[in-house]
Amino acid sequence: MESNNGLTPLAKAKLTAPYSVCELQGEEETQQRLAELGFVRGACVTVVQRVGGGAKVRVNGYHLALNSKLLNMIIVRPFVSN
Repeated sequence: MESNNGLTPLAKAKLTAPYSVCELQGEEETQQRLAELGFVRGACVTVVQRVGGGAKVRVNGYHLALNSKLLNMIIVRPFVSN
């Protein structure tokens, strides 16, 4: 469910596929908190399990559980390693 330019909210990311964080949306305070958790531009993130309306994700080696509202604020594209 990716858009034409490859960007998609993390909520719609394919399970176990690596993605690269492109931008954060929402209120500045929420963006700051997500950045503190490791969701910074270029970070590799993977959805490891869907749970209810949210998901468990891995970012920078850490596993976190996020609700659907937060997942929709994290905009990603498929990860390409250099």
